[in-house]
Amino acid sequence: MISEKKATAIGSIAILLWGSLALLSDFNREIPTFQLMAMSFFVGFIVIAIKWQCTGVNALVLFKQPMSKWALTLFGLFGYHFFYFMA
Repeated sequence: MISEKKATAIGSIAILLWGSLALLSDFNREIPTFQLMAMSFFVGFIVIAIKWQCTGVNALVLFKQPMSKWALTLFGLFGYHFFYFMA
């Protein structure tokens, strides 16, 4: 189990990152918004894939979800960022 202090720290960092999204994306005007988003998600994927590899986690078990859940996640993440950056 994760400790309460560690969970609070992780949650605080997540709120800080989410709150700084507009500011950080505004600083970088040379790279198109969605290219920057794709590059960021790719870096995140590589980091978690390395963690899975080092800890011996079977990632295929984690990805066993119905297609409806994959579609909701994909369109939800894309839709959130699309409307956020268009606003």
